[in-house]
Amino acid sequence: MTAAIFDAPVPPALDDQSFAALRDHILPRPDEVRWQQVDWRTVFWDAVQEAQATDRPLLLWAMNGHPLACT
Repeated sequence: MTAAIFDAPVPPALDDQSFAALRDHILPRPDEVRWQQVDWRTVFWDAVQEAQATDRPLLLWAMNGHPLACT
């Protein structure tokens, strides 16, 4: 099974052109980061009051643990 590791193709050399292509492949597309345009609220009660005042829905995002999975 370890022989398959040695049969893998050699990665391309990193130069100016390949770096640009790799960077463009890795960076998120604008539609993937639209969540960053949301004016998130960190205080729940402030969000409740704003939602009621503007007659808009409220999304409560709750999680358990560290947001970067550093537990």
